[in-house]
Amino acid sequence: MNSLVQLLAVLLFLTSPAAQAAAQADETTASSTAGASAVTPSATQSLPQVTSPLSSPREYALHKMRLAGFSEAFIARVLKSHDETTTEHIVELNVLGFLHKADYSGHFSQRAVRKCNEFMKKYRTQLKRAKALYSVEPEAIAALLWVETKHGKMTGHFPVSSVYFSLLQADHPLLIESSSKALAEKTPVVTPEYTAKLKERSHLKAEWAMEEMKALELIYRKDSRKNQIIKGSFAGAFGNSQFIPSSYRSWAKSARANAPANLFSMNDSIHSVASYLHSNGWKLDDTEAKRQALFHYNRAQGYVDVILKLASCVDKKGLIRVTASDAVGSSPCSS
Repeated sequence: MNSLVQLLAVLLFLTSPAAQAAAQADETTASSTAGASAVTPSATQSLPQVTSPLSSPREYALHKMRLAGFSEAFIARVLKSHDETTTEHIVELNVLGFLHKADYSGHFSQRAVRKCNEFMKKYRTQLKRAKALYSVEPEAIAALLWVETKHGKMTGHFPVSSVYFSLLQADHPLLIESSSKALAEKTPVVTPEYTAKLKERSHLKAEWAMEEMKALELIYRKDSRKNQIIKGSFAGAFGNSQFIPSSYRSWAKSARANAPANLFSMNDSIHSVASYLHSNGWKLDDTEAKRQALFHYNRAQGYVDVILKLASCVDKKGLIRVTASDAVGSSPCSS
């Protein structure tokens, strides 16, 4: 039985997009000098033969990174922060996310309104500056940062590079097998549609992780805090605003001139959120444009709804809106 499972795993891998891409990349590197721009000579000379699906998932991910041209210094940094015992868990959380629809309603409460009020008072100056630069209301920024990390209290504990290194392994046969077992434990009946969805997401997550890892390496190259390990969520988002690396590269802004944005600084997070929303279509007094910008931030209607509701319950001066209807619980601002 074990040999049959192993044979099926091999066949699955050999027909996967990742295996075909790896084989094509190997052939190109061996027969043409065009691959020299993507892989440095030193990396090519030390490249291990790990394209076999029977290689360990770790070696498989390392092979991918070297083929993509990551520096050995960055690879060493990734390995230093990687905890191999969490790989299966991280892959399962990301690949099997389709099983559950997130409920964002719990982010709204009278406490949340009060905390946003306090936040707007504390960061009044930066919120005012951000609005002047990006035309995004302070109450919207306060609400979004509450929903994302409770104003910086819950930013995540996973090393971000380790998350993406784990996800690079998601399309390896052994990780697809472990995700399939987890799927069977979470659902009473594993339908063919679920199985197909799992395989598709395994490949897509691995491809996405490669692009995010490239962005992460660029962040480390340009940031002076080279010895720090960036920590974030199991999905690879980090900082008070929970940006993924590519979002950081595109929209993160510092509140200080000529300084890299630090998303663990609330001032920088305020400007970065405003930059993100503005760049993705946010417009004052245009609810539909706001909804589209928020949906780009997180593709969940519940997420969009709770942020707009929370923002609507704090006025522009950072004061809790109280009406007569609040007392009987019929107001939209009642919990």
